[in-house]
Amino acid sequence: MFDQLDDYVRRPMHYENIDGIGQLGMGILWMGIAALAALQTTVPEGSIWHRRGPVVICLLAFGAIVLFAMWALKRRVTVPRTGYVKYRGLCKPWVGAAIAAPIGPAIVILHNVLLRHSSASLKVTLVALTCAV
Repeated sequence: MFDQLDDYVRRPMHYENIDGIGQLGMGILWMGIAALAALQTTVPEGSIWHRRGPVVICLLAFGAIVLFAMWALKRRVTVPRTGYVKYRGLCKPWVGAAIAAPIGPAIVILHNVLLRHSSASLKVTLVALTCAV
């Protein structure tokens, strides 16, 4: 009986990602990052696209557009077709942010320190692990 109840409780979480909109959004976001990288290789060296500020602003704006588009697609396409189940509040939203806030900078600092003082094979391994995280 408890297995069936657990299945009913977990089913909305399963259906939250079953439509593939999150994967499509991430694919579009990665294509935008690749297009920005291609733009940086084709523009002249003194261009504004070689500065950090405009690139970060462009990436943040593109990310916000993709997130809004994903939200709108879910609201206008997925929810009318499948319905919506409101989740129980398992924990407060700030708990995840409080856990992730010190971990992200710690990984970046550790990564930079190890990249400066390590061999080439360790550098490749560290970059691959950072990308995997």
